[in-house]
Amino acid sequence: MSTIIQKVKLFLEHHHQLLGEGHKQKDIAKQLKIYPSAYSAMVNIVFPKITEIRGSNIDQQVSDVFKLVNNVSERKVRQHIDAYIVLLEDFKSKQTSSASKHLITQRLEYLIQSSPIDILKALEGIYDCFYLSSFGYKVKREPFMIKLNQSKQYLEVRKGNELGAASYSGFLYKTNDHLLTVQLFEDGTLHQDHFLMHLCLPPSYGNSFDFLKGISVSMANSFFPISRKVILKRIGSNINDEDYAAIPTNFFEKEKMNDNIIIEYLYKTGALEYNPIARPDYNETDLKKELDVVTN
Repeated sequence: MSTIIQKVKLFLEHHHQLLGEGHKQKDIAKQLKIYPSAYSAMVNIVFPKITEIRGSNIDQQVSDVFKLVNNVSERKVRQHIDAYIVLLEDFKSKQTSSASKHLITQRLEYLIQSSPIDILKALEGIYDCFYLSSFGYKVKREPFMIKLNQSKQYLEVRKGNELGAASYSGFLYKTNDHLLTVQLFEDGTLHQDHFLMHLCLPPSYGNSFDFLKGISVSMANSFFPISRKVILKRIGSNINDEDYAAIPTNFFEKEKMNDNIIIEYLYKTGALEYNPIARPDYNETDLKKELDVVTN
């Protein structure tokens, strides 16, 4: 089979797929920088007839087909058809990527919007947030706030304030009947850290939001991922930005852990973290190097 016929068939395959996805012919023509009238003649008259060509004298038959219209150049089509196919494939790829992003956004919006605000607004308040920090490997206590957004469509979340080394802001949603998910983004930094928390929901909600346990994932100071146990303990239900801004961040030594069961628990159960090594190779040998660091 002639190469030009194979290319025309591939071109039409991409063309029909794009039409089937709802794209207009004029938009496809614009992508290829072809006048809409010429593109219409090409895909509706010239190319379909080329795919029907059989027998000998293929090139002559192709030329005869192009003579059926006066606004499509055989020379130009033969010269640019490879580029046209690449452009169509690129157009399809971009549309697929855009559709995927839209689907992800839809799913996240669904989780937020389907979270029962009438129930979760009971979470509003200021909390102590406890976890074993990678900064000195001490238990850290910092302020944490949950409040209903002014639009009353979702719950805003804040972690830390100007008195600490970093502050985060974000939102939360109910992932399922047993799980609350918090997504936080570091404020005012070029290398933004994302702090993700999954908190266990009690079987019956009621007034049992005063104490929540969960797991967080973020980046340690060494820029390696670290997973921590996180505990939230409510210290007040009144939402007051001034009071929140005045709460300091504290670190607790191991010697003080017996004074607080939360601190004792976090010290004794530890954290999960990759350990930094000198001159990493970014392959399996890094694991051996890290083991040597940990065990020596």
